[in-house]
Amino acid sequence: MRHQNKIISLIIAFCFFYVFIQSNPVVFAQASTLNLSISSNPEFIGLHHDSNGTLYLLDESGKNATITTISGNQVIRKNTLTLQGISNPYAFVGGNFFFASGVSQYNSSNKYELDTVLTKYNPAANTTESVTIPNVIFMGKGTFAVNNDGNRFYLLSNNKFYVCSFSSGILYSVATSSNNTYIYKNDYSNSIYETVMGKTYIWNESSKSFSLICNEAPINPWYFFNSDTMSDRLGNIYSIGNNLSKFASTGLQDVNLNVGSTNNYFYMANGNTVYSYQMGNFAQYGKIAFSQRIRAFCCAETQIYVVSGQTLNILSDGDFVKSNNSSSSNGSSNGSSSSNGSGLVTSNVYHFNNNQNLITYVPAESTITTFKKNINLNGCTVSFKNSCNECQTCGLVKTGFTVSFSFNGAVTRNYTIIVSGDVTGSGTVNDKDLTAICDNLTGNKSLNSNQSLAADVDHDSSVTTRDLLIIAKGIESKTVIN
Repeated sequence: MRHQNKIISLIIAFCFFYVFIQSNPVVFAQASTLNLSISSNPEFIGLHHDSNGTLYLLDESGKNATITTISGNQVIRKNTLTLQGISNPYAFVGGNFFFASGVSQYNSSNKYELDTVLTKYNPAANTTESVTIPNVIFMGKGTFAVNNDGNRFYLLSNNKFYVCSFSSGILYSVATSSNNTYIYKNDYSNSIYETVMGKTYIWNESSKSFSLICNEAPINPWYFFNSDTMSDRLGNIYSIGNNLSKFASTGLQDVNLNVGSTNNYFYMANGNTVYSYQMGNFAQYGKIAFSQRIRAFCCAETQIYVVSGQTLNILSDGDFVKSNNSSSSNGSSNGSSSSNGSGLVTSNVYHFNNNQNLITYVPAESTITTFKKNINLNGCTVSFKNSCNECQTCGLVKTGFTVSFSFNGAVTRNYTIIVSGDVTGSGTVNDKDLTAICDNLTGNKSLNSNQSLAADVDHDSSVTTRDLLIIAKGIESKTVIN
């Protein structure tokens, strides 16, 4: 019974690629609002919240950065900071704003030089401190990051990656292979990623080097949803970490603002519309359109804060009413619909593990025909290959099979199938599977990764005598293990 309850709790499968983009945005008219005063064309604008839930709106024009502090739906104070550079990209970390400025000036020896000035501003205390990094020319947006505790700055300049601090300036630097380089920091995981000539690398502080994780690079800029999920400017969704893999697409095409997440949903802004997506599978849930272009937004707990025109709108998860229209659209903010037939691949029987490219919870003695019936393809096609890379169109689905999902003739993702209890890859569960598990438990012969997953029928991430007992009872009672 305990095992059955666990299966039921996981029966809703992971969904992936080409999420529904529904038409006819729902125009919200009852949000709590607050009128603001923002520059007509700021160079940088951002909305952020600290751990106490206080909001900070940055409005940066030229050398002036105005930070408005908001609590509830009231403006508490406004402070203006004068920066030294003309272009001053920023980061918001730990309740502080960090700015990187390219500055041309004469040094103490009356020698003209180009420097980078790092500025830290605490809006709560209205305090500022800065440090000059001499002879390091700041390259602009996408070449500056700050770690989560605020004691490390990362700069890209002239084929070098600099690690700096307020107390010591440049700590060290490493060479990069090209000036065509960008860095992005995931605030959730504190990881630094570098893209160079269409490849993606991750920074390793201990070895002081970048390691290649993918031979492709998402389209700049990047937006992070959480520690292991991100989007690029084209609305493609990637799982990240020590590798990088695309597994979904929102179809928005030009995501021009940051993204955010609450306890239950992910959100993405495009044009004058905010789109909500279900946590875990990126199926679009709903959307809200505003009369003016969205200039900034952020999320906290169950609240969504949206700056549209000169107005701050305060929304909640419940304001995004689910649409019954399941047709796809091109994601444009005017609500026009263009069916692309992509839909979603989902299943109420099998479990999709998008990090490891696995499909699990497949019962033994499942045929290819049955497998297809248990998958909602929604416009995609599916093909199967056995462990010898031979195409299969009929017969049993077996552990080690590869299933490929395609859209418009292009393969979008491959998965390895794991059949519960089918350790030997026969598609059935019999005494040979028991023997293989016994050999593994006694140390006579180890199971490979796919076999171990098939043997782990109680899903506790290890192969034990409990799994052996469950499989033995299933064989004796002629019950399909699931």
